Amino acid sequence: MTNLAAIGHAMIVSDLMKKPIITVKSTDDLAKATQIMTDKKISELPVTNSTDSSNLAGIITKTKLLKH
Repeated sequence: MTNLAAIGHAMIVSDLMKKPIITVKSTDDLAKATQIMTDKKISELPVTNSTDSSNLAGIITKTKLLKH
């Protein structure tokens, strides 16, 4: 494995981050999240704060949905 710090550039998380396009609010119904994940064929979905959509509250996954 190459030591990136030794070559002058250490990558940080923000180098790889993208702003999520699809999110649900923490107050949305689970059925809405399930439908979005099914339609978009995704296995996790960012959950934003109900009062501030730029504030990440967590991530919901298919595994969590199936458990409940």
